[in-house]
Amino acid sequence: MTKILLIDDDLFIHELATLYLEQGGYQVLTADSGPKGLELAAQYGPDLILLDIAMPHMDGFKVLQTLKNNAETSDIPVLFFTSFEHKELEQEAQAQNAISLINKSIDMKSLNATIHLAIHHPEFLQ
Repeated sequence: MTKILLIDDDLFIHELATLYLEQGGYQVLTADSGPKGLELAAQYGPDLILLDIAMPHMDGFKVLQTLKNNAETSDIPVLFFTSFEHKELEQEAQAQNAISLINKSIDMKSLNATIHLAIHHPEFLQ
């Protein structure tokens, strides 16, 4: 079963995304902070990480940088999952080796389709 790690400080997003992703056949792990997400990524080696940008203590860009600098987690594809809608953020996300930036307002069918592409055909998102 494909494992997805959701790193987001919003517990409502955890519940909503977990519900939809599990219905899509994914196993979902959740972390409410960057440090906890890094710990789970190293421990479980998820197939994909959905990562919020705006989190206290350690923002998503710092989490991404830490993931990519660790040999155990550097190959895990990362999708930024955020409420921000700025082209500059998308360009920065891709410059730091995130596959793409998707908006939290996306419907869950589109989220499932984007996750499938990110895992099986990341070149279509770049």
